[in-house]
Amino acid sequence: MSVRALVSPRADALLSHLVARLQEIPDDPFRRDLIVVPSAVYRDWLSEQLAGMLKCPDGRAGVVANVDFLLPGEFYPLVEVDSNANPLGFSLPDQLTTACHVLVLMELHPSLVPSYSDSTDRMALAIKVAQLFERYAIDRPDMLAAWGDMACTDGDSPLVARHKWQFTLWNLLCERLKVAKEEAEVDRTPTSTATETTEQQLGGRLSFFGLEVLSPRAVRAMTNVSESADVVLYGTLPSQHVMTVGRELAEKLKQPGNHKREIFADFVDPRHPLLRTWSASAYETAALLWCITSDITFVEADYSPK
Repeated sequence: MSVRALVSPRADALLSHLVARLQEIPDDPFRRDLIVVPSAVYRDWLSEQLAGMLKCPDGRAGVVANVDFLLPGEFYPLVEVDSNANPLGFSLPDQLTTACHVLVLMELHPSLVPSYSDSTDRMALAIKVAQLFERYAIDRPDMLAAWGDMACTDGDSPLVARHKWQFTLWNLLCERLKVAKEEAEVDRTPTSTATETTEQQLGGRLSFFGLEVLSPRAVRAMTNVSESADVVLYGTLPSQHVMTVGRELAEKLKQPGNHKREIFADFVDPRHPLLRTWSASAYETAALLWCITSDITFVEADYSPK
């Protein structure tokens, strides 16, 4: 089994390649294809596009069948079987569920979150906090694991005073989620079907579509699952130049003693309003991609009017 990647500045340029893969007849036609997408909105758009592009062998319109779409938070628990793969020891639920728990905690501790008492839309504030914790869980799980061990740090140094509320709220949230999980497990009736389905999914074809940012956690997940499944990543990156630079950075990352932030610092221009927002994550994603596979194809995007 292996990992290969196709990248392009536009997601629609990658659609035909995903369609071609789905139309290949697998060894086991009853085994479901698994596609990991970055968001529910992306899932809806992709399923709509595929429905219009898939064709039957005789040319008639096809359907999107025997395909499962999963969000990253739903996929990671399928392949993380030990605490080393996921330092948190658990996965956050969907964003809305997390936000509801955050809202309850803010009501119970109104002075904990800054600006809570002045907020006119407290649910919107709770969603923003949930999004923040979701990003931490993907990009900085080690920091959250340290918070769980009651170490109030950012991973290297103590948290500054204005960020300490995050540490407190995170630990309160973890306690709520653990209680909710225990209550759900008591009410749930175990079945063998779910286990069989998971094994079938991980043993079939696996695609990642539309992921713009790769985290170390995603890289570990892809590496683990590639031992039992063919993995293809369809990613969006700004240009072929980013991929070229990423290959050079990947070689530096593999050298012992190199600090990641120092490697990418030369490619981030803090004075440029656009480059400072996407350049660091784009170059890091390209470098991590080269670290897990050398089979990468850049697909040119078509910018002509439709």
